[in-house]
Amino acid sequence: MLFYFLFLFPLVAFGYPPLTPECFEGIEKSYGCVKNRTLFSKLDNTLHPNPSEYMPLLDDIKNALSCLPLESNCAKSTEIYRQSLTRKSRGFQRLMEETRGCIPSEKHDEIWEKCSDKQDQQKQNGHDMESSCKKSTDCFLDSLKYVPECNGVIISDEHPTYFFIDCLMNKVLDSSMKKMGLPILY
Repeated sequence: MLFYFLFLFPLVAFGYPPLTPECFEGIEKSYGCVKNRTLFSKLDNTLHPNPSEYMPLLDDIKNALSCLPLESNCAKSTEIYRQSLTRKSRGFQRLMEETRGCIPSEKHDEIWEKCSDKQDQQKQNGHDMESSCKKSTDCFLDSLKYVPECNGVIISDEHPTYFFIDCLMNKVLDSSMKKMGLPILY
């Protein structure tokens, strides 16, 4: 988390480099490598996709990352986009490890509707983002207790904190991309 603070703080304090058409083209080129754009749009929240969608999403994140230009005049913007996708990929991997795919698809959709932070998406200040992430993460993890297929799954004590921090950092990165004028393609 310290790394992200050290990386994002200078951008906030000193402004963002100007974006050129080349910057947009690099990110849009990466989006062109995504096979399932409808599924990719569920990257707004790590808890959003159905467990059956984790592997195809991880493949699409890998495809998008491999298509991002490594060297360009847009190093800051592509690096923030790269970090955002990498963080989301790690979040899915962690969620897969923790839940071991115990949530049936139909039950997941019910939990998502109940716990999603869709109504909080527009909130941009730190306290609102924190509150939104805490609420959705707590709701999701609490809901797992009522899924019979997840009875044998034990979420370790450190992981609720990890899911909360993951949610918060994703919101911060998305907010930074919006402030930079970058297209958020998920």
